[in-house]
Amino acid sequence: MKTKFAIKDRLLIFAILPKEGDILTLKAVKSLREELAFTKEEKVKFDITFDKEMGKYTWNEEKPYEKDLEITDEQSQLISSELESLNRQKKLRIEHIDLYERFCQEE
Repeated sequence: MKTKFAIKDRLLIFAILPKEGDILTLKAVKSLREELAFTKEEKVKFDITFDKEMGKYTWNEEKPYEKDLEITDEQSQLISSELESLNRQKKLRIEHIDLYERFCQEE
């Protein structure tokens, strides 16, 4: 499915993806990371940088931007599964709400 992702959405998804798993999961993670990655042009245009001192990414939020990305059903399920897991563990954060509503069925 083709869908639009803001810079913040892409960074949040990067952060929740599993770092370990079986080979099929890791292949899905790898291809999703490649799809979500920022191009050199995006980094320059939107001033996307990693602040080592703060340990987080920053960007020019005054320039709204969404990119159409192709996400497979398997990748969508992976995102949904990770968000559901955070929800069950009561570890969702306020910035996850939009992604949760987008990828997970309401209970």
